[in-house]
Amino acid sequence: MANPFVGQEVVNHRMQRNHVRVVDLLAMAWRTVTIWSNRAHHRRVLGELDDDQLSDIGVSRVQAAEEVRKPFWRS
Repeated sequence: MANPFVGQEVVNHRMQRNHVRVVDLLAMAWRTVTIWSNRAHHRRVLGELDDDQLSDIGVSRVQAAEEVRKPFWRS
């Protein structure tokens, strides 16, 4: 039920603000899922590198294993 003391312009402004918030939340959720997906992919690839490749990027086998064991949501 609309408040009789609030004009239509105020109601429209509030609706637009809420719409922007929903869009912002959806964009943030999409970015988060994308980051998680990329992180999981990179960790899988890191786990497949051999010792020479790890040496080329300056990462030890132990460091790679620690990174690969992390869950996708942890940076």
